Amino acid sequence: MIAQKVLQRLAHVTLQQVIANFHKEDSMRTYPLSELTQFRTDVLNDSQSGQLAVVTDEGRPIFLAVPFDEAMVKRGLNLDLAIKLFDEDVLSLGRAAELAGMNRIDFMNLLGEMGIPVVRYSPEELQQELAEFA
Repeated sequence: MIAQKVLQRLAHVTLQQVIANFHKEDSMRTYPLSELTQFRTDVLNDSQSGQLAVVTDEGRPIFLAVPFDEAMVKRGLNLDLAIKLFDEDVLSLGRAAELAGMNRIDFMNLLGEMGIPVVRYSPEELQQELAEFA
């Protein structure tokens, strides 16, 4: 039931888009379905360490394994998933707010309360931005 609600909210975001937008190699691993029994310990370890994992079939993503903890239960699955996917640069702020069932301002305020930066500049981007204002 919960998974179905998450999938309904993620209907506009395919798993392929999530993976295509994901840039942090160490935060999410991909496991082939044909070798899942071989890697089941790795998937479990990833989950316990807070990492997402994608299981693929012939290179096509078929499901996303999301770590489940007490905080997720208290906040709710959609909200926690939205926070996690935003924090790992998988979803944009707007898409994450939509998944969480919140407007962007409220979602940004929540992220701020949690100490999760909303704007993320690389050192080079920050230098460039500051130079443009000087």
